[in-house]
Amino acid sequence: NKINEYVERLNREIRRRIKIMDSLPGEESARKIIYLRIIEENNKYSGRAILGFNICKDDIMRIFDMRYP
Repeated sequence: NKINEYVERLNREIRRRIKIMDSLPGEESARKIIYLRIIEENNKYSGRAILGFNICKDDIMRIFDMRYP
């Protein structure tokens, strides 16, 4: 599954970045690194169309409407 592969690759990249920094002053620093990396990825893919999204769009909207009425 391409989504799982993408998430696993992103997790490896985040772990690599944290390991490179070796010692972080605290948990908040690690969170900031993770946040910034995810924002980077989001910006990279934000303008792209997601293949197959139209197939599941109605289901996603239904779930969203149930969670956030």
